[in-house]
Amino acid sequence: MAQAQRQKLAFKDKDAAWKIANLDYYYDRCRPYNTYFASLYKAANGEMDISDYNYFTNPLGAAVANRPELQSYPAKIRNVPIIPDIFNKLIGEKRDRPFIKQVMVTNPDIVNKKRFEETQFLKQNLNQIYINTLEELGIDTGQEAKPVAPLDQIMQQFSDNWSDSRAITGQEILNFISDNLDLPEKFIDGFKHWVITGCVYSIKDVVGEDVVYEIIDPQFVGFIKDDSCKYIEDAEAAMVIRRFTRAGFMDRYSEMILQSDDYDDIIGYLDNPNKGTTDRAYVYDTNSFSNSYTVNENYRYTRDGNFTWLGDTVEVGYINWTSEEQVKVISVTNELGEINEIEVGEDYVINKELGEALITTYWRTQKWEGYTVDKNKFYFGIRPIPVQRNLINRKSSGKNLINGRIKTLGNRKQISPVELLMPFQHLYNITFYKLMNTFAKNKEKLLIMPIGLLPKHKGWDMYTSMYHAEATGIFWLDESNPSSQAALNAIKSVDMSLGNIIAETLSLLREIKAGANDIVGMSPQRKGQVGNRDGANTTMIAQAQSYQISEDMFAEYEKFQEIELNAFLDISKVAFINGKKASYINSEGRMALLNLEVGLGDFAYADLGVRVKSSSAEKRKMEKMEAYAETLASQKTQASTLATIIQTDNFQELVNKLTNIEAKEAEMQQANVQAQQAHEKELADKVDAREQAKLSLEYYKVDSNNDAKKEVELIKADTAMMGMDLNKNGVADSIEITNQSLARDKQFFEQSMAERKILMDNDKQVHTKNVEHRKLKLEEEKIKQGKDKLDMEKYKVDTQYKIAKENKGKFDKK
Repeated sequence: MAQAQRQKLAFKDKDAAWKIANLDYYYDRCRPYNTYFASLYKAANGEMDISDYNYFTNPLGAAVANRPELQSYPAKIRNVPIIPDIFNKLIGEKRDRPFIKQVMVTNPDIVNKKRFEETQFLKQNLNQIYINTLEELGIDTGQEAKPVAPLDQIMQQFSDNWSDSRAITGQEILNFISDNLDLPEKFIDGFKHWVITGCVYSIKDVVGEDVVYEIIDPQFVGFIKDDSCKYIEDAEAAMVIRRFTRAGFMDRYSEMILQSDDYDDIIGYLDNPNKGTTDRAYVYDTNSFSNSYTVNENYRYTRDGNFTWLGDTVEVGYINWTSEEQVKVISVTNELGEINEIEVGEDYVINKELGEALITTYWRTQKWEGYTVDKNKFYFGIRPIPVQRNLINRKSSGKNLINGRIKTLGNRKQISPVELLMPFQHLYNITFYKLMNTFAKNKEKLLIMPIGLLPKHKGWDMYTSMYHAEATGIFWLDESNPSSQAALNAIKSVDMSLGNIIAETLSLLREIKAGANDIVGMSPQRKGQVGNRDGANTTMIAQAQSYQISEDMFAEYEKFQEIELNAFLDISKVAFINGKKASYINSEGRMALLNLEVGLGDFAYADLGVRVKSSSAEKRKMEKMEAYAETLASQKTQASTLATIIQTDNFQELVNKLTNIEAKEAEMQQANVQAQQAHEKELADKVDAREQAKLSLEYYKVDSNNDAKKEVELIKADTAMMGMDLNKNGVADSIEITNQSLARDKQFFEQSMAERKILMDNDKQVHTKNVEHRKLKLEEEKIKQGKDKLDMEKYKVDTQYKIAKENKGKFDKK
């Protein structure tokens, strides 16, 4: 057996012999011992391993091994699967749970970065406030005045919306990887392994400039780890055994084996059609409970649907293990005269002329990888893992590219749901087998008929008599038989019915199935089997309690998803170091673009963390919102809002989208209010202008009427003056007319001023009134009435003027 190798060695001492010795050692130590998983996969698929029932189908065991006639019972053991129903329900629930992934920055500088950007944001808004103030004072700044919210509101908005650019880049990268690798579907595949075996394993790597990811069958994974180690990426060593066709092997590993010293030997070995007959090949025995490696003489398909590995396939063992490397810490003086400390490799030569000095050296962990072909026949790709995934503040924290998790309880592996259900499946099949056996033995009523009563006529036999009894209901007797009378007394009817036993067995089958559902929390309400008398609250409580039984299984697997997504961000820094331009479909079903520059900027030096939230509580929130969407639809809510609720599977994302929709609707409502106010002001201004024009017309009409009245009086005065003293009162008519004219002018002036005052008061009242449609009509009616009155007054004045002219004409004639 291979021996463990020393890991604290200088890199130059880690030669080819050291590398091969490590692969040999960890290949033996990490060999998988998970073959009993095969029966669990069969059960989840609805298949049956007949060997599990040998103790029941052949209770006499080896004592009758050579007597097949004593092993032939009237019934055959058959599989009546109850596990697939529960298994598919759990997988369906996993698909139905929201997959929420959020990237956050965990660098120590996150607080300082936020404060810096907060200060810059505040300065921009203060600068805009200063510009607005100068513009209000009439000082031309050359810049546009823009509205600015209060400072407390500005800072609150910044805190709500702030996100580190590194986190934004990380989220875009993670979204791209998720779509490119179809991570949701691969995580579903991993969850299937998790439910069946209580284990899940994966491999992630960088091939070329792309990230690759595979979920691995737990049957072919082995590892060395501490009891406190939860994830295989932190284990001391791990190994995955996989099988490739020759073409698949060359496609996956051609670049690596080109760099191997055994390249010619590997190619020659793969081209050898008889390589499968060597003792290096083995058949993986899926029916045993321990690893069984046997010489593979005859590759063939087995009757149960599984297949042994064909001779032209290649077994590849991929191994990760933990080694150590030496690191030097040196001091370097930069161009500003500042002394910086940097880490360099152990073979770095210190240049004292440039001011470099050695501070210290230390050892840190370093992850290695390597591949073996057909049980260590050849080796290639032995090197330090290119993606060490060391944290910035913790350099000795490398991770394996092989990761996985085992559901544990203390230091023991916890039984998976399918393992818990296996005894119920066995009991159900055995009970069903007994039921079939009981059916075979059930004869209902049995008539005991003596053979001596059968007729002895020519051509008659037992079957002829049984036929007549079955066809006509008549059983013919041979009354000539001297012993017939005694035989008649021997006729008996025996009840061979087993109806009660069958009914009890069917009831037992239902109880077994109910017990299997209860042990994994699969209540009838959880399956949608709700009775007519079950109330809504009772059903919801029953569903919630049943979900609690399996919630731990979902939560632990989702933590594994978290670890995986964090790993994708780490290895993306290596995969996309030369930049990446690609398109992908985001969670909203829309096309998004990924445009990363060479070097990745600050993202390359960011410590990022991913938080996954896909709990049943989130699912219930989304279900309530979808139910609420029906209420909103009845209230004629916008179709876009309803579509957003139905399409989004992330509750927090839904809250953000609805908040944005509400904010936009509020802005539109505010804009509509402002537009309505502007429209009303414009209408009011037009009404005021129309009222002013009407008042000006009234002023003109009043003045015109007054002038006309004056003209009439003057004509009358002239007429009186022409007659000197027509009334013969001893006072000259001219003096009387003058005095009367002055009195009338005074009266007209006072009347005109009173009318002007009334009109001005009305004008002020018009400006102070709220313009409303009904009031406008009322005012228009008043104006119309006033117009008619003025027209009447004008008509009277015109009539007086006409009479005066006629009188003047008569006087002239005299």
